[in-house]
Amino acid sequence: YLYNYFTLAVARASDLKTLCKLRDYDIEGYRNAFLHVYAYQMFLVHNNYHVARNFIQEFNEALRAPLPKQEVQAIVKSTFKAYERNREDISKGYNYKNATLIELLAITTEEQQQLKSIIDKTEKQRRNTEQHRASRRSEDGLTSRENAKKEIMNNVSALLKEGLKQKEIAAKLGISKGRVSQLAKELQSLDI
Repeated sequence: YLYNYFTLAVARASDLKTLCKLRDYDIEGYRNAFLHVYAYQMFLVHNNYHVARNFIQEFNEALRAPLPKQEVQAIVKSTFKAYERNREDISKGYNYKNATLIELLAITTEEQQQLKSIIDKTEKQRRNTEQHRASRRSEDGLTSRENAKKEIMNNVSALLKEGLKQKEIAAKLGISKGRVSQLAKELQSLDI
């Protein structure tokens, strides 16, 4: 997916909330890192000191062991300074790579599967493979080859019920007599 800095900040903020929820709001040892990253995302999203500060305070208060208000205020101020300093060029500042965030916040592979944007290359590849597999299947979950076989089997079944011989079915469907025989046996084993 394509992200700009705004949509990436929204997705990352959402991921940080999801991560806290997955950890049952117990992020002791990672609180400062979580709050710094979350604070920067809030400044990118809201572009307003007071609005972002309120979201950051709410985020902190939701934690099992929240940081003291003075520490949260210090994080808000330092993060806002970094945001202000890099306002002209947003590509600078606290724009961590996913690999850095994964290491900084000790995000596990299982946790990444629940996140939108903070994922490593392995998880990204897994999602792409899953999406590719799903796109190859029709609404009923069959591949194009399986759909073609199903259609031929339905035709053979219908023509057998009409009383046509295997040779006649082969000529009518443009397939070999051996293939018709094979499909007829398969239909018999399925009781169709």
